[in-house]
Amino acid sequence: MSLFSQRAGIKPAAKSMQREAIDQETRNALWSVLWPHYELCYKEEYGYGRSREQPYRKTFEALGTKYWTDLFKNALDTERSYSDTIHSCREYFFSCQWHEVLDFIEFTTKQLPEGYGARVAQELNLVLEKENCVYRFVGNIITEITSEAEIAAIDSAIEGSTREVAEHLKKALQFLSDRKKPDYHNSIKESVSAIEAAAREVSGEKGATLSDAVKVLNKKHALHPALTKMLLDLYGYAGDEGGVRHANKETGKPVSQAEARLIMILAAAACGFLTAKSA
Repeated sequence: MSLFSQRAGIKPAAKSMQREAIDQETRNALWSVLWPHYELCYKEEYGYGRSREQPYRKTFEALGTKYWTDLFKNALDTERSYSDTIHSCREYFFSCQWHEVLDFIEFTTKQLPEGYGARVAQELNLVLEKENCVYRFVGNIITEITSEAEIAAIDSAIEGSTREVAEHLKKALQFLSDRKKPDYHNSIKESVSAIEAAAREVSGEKGATLSDAVKVLNKKHALHPALTKMLLDLYGYAGDEGGVRHANKETGKPVSQAEARLIMILAAAACGFLTAKSA
């Protein structure tokens, strides 16, 4: 909803895209998502909260210790009260570098029970989207995105796949999203391995290569020739002589971020397709 100053052109109608930056307004909004969860534990420490108000109270109490020892690297015997720890977190959150803000919220969601952490990540994603940040949670990993469709495709594939397929996709995303040392070769390798694992599961051929599994799938489901070709070509691209899967990263073909991202999205879509076929 635009306000008067935006409609009159006095203020910009939309915030500029935030890349390699997290502004004050965004930090405020992100902290405001986390604070209600901290607050109930904070109140209980002073005797005017009730434990039944917060089913994950113990989790957040343990989270205070995790912040102190694992995130801030302090000695356990120097840990202060829960409220003091959260106060220190707040000071850090509003003074640290932009990438450390992302580290903080990613660390937080990873420490929570899976379903609860996913809900908190979803709330944080709404803020990142609203504040025009290029970063989003996909599962419990923050990555740079170019469209909401990417998130939907990858998230859906991870959540809807078996453990083996999901693990390959998660590893592909981790290699792609590592801000300090991205590994595009291994990201592509894991993406294509996810397709291979999905094809094996759907075909029932546990030890099969993707090529063999696709042949079985064709017999069972009569795949369109174009889809068959796409799956095999994608596998061929990653595994040909000097290709990505089997080449030494120093001597093999150079791989760009855009290439690895494309393969990740195609792999997520292919895994989703194969899972739907099996259903």
